[in-house]
Amino acid sequence: MSEIIADLPRASGNSNGIHATKKILSLTLKAEYEKYRTEVAQAMVKDAVEMAQDPFGNYALQMVLDTYPPNITSGIIEIIKSKIASLSLVKYSSNVVECCMKRAAGKQREEFIRELVESENLPTVLKSRFGSQIVQKALALAEPALKAE
Repeated sequence: MSEIIADLPRASGNSNGIHATKKILSLTLKAEYEKYRTEVAQAMVKDAVEMAQDPFGNYALQMVLDTYPPNITSGIIEIIKSKIASLSLVKYSSNVVECCMKRAAGKQREEFIRELVESENLPTVLKSRFGSQIVQKALALAEPALKAE
């Protein structure tokens, strides 16, 4: 199973592979395969930026973010946070950025939003069709104290 999991990021990059990847991810949601969740997330962390920008790979990342617990997905969120401005500009990756914002909890969400609004590329993000939607979502999800700053 470990060899299959290690290949998930690459396999999810096409229309056939994403279907197989989703089936494998669905299996890991069952109790008997729960032990593989951390391994799946670690495999995806390595290629998270590339997967986020991929027309098919972004779906695999979103599925992991939506279904795995935060303690397992925090590594993916951190990688996406490090490239938040550029990923907010692209259709596929902006969906992953939004998913990360929704799934990040507490301090991690605050740091995620802060990384976006303090980016030197914020003017470019605001002018972008997808980026402006990300900024709006960030404002909607930000705690009142962060909005006040």
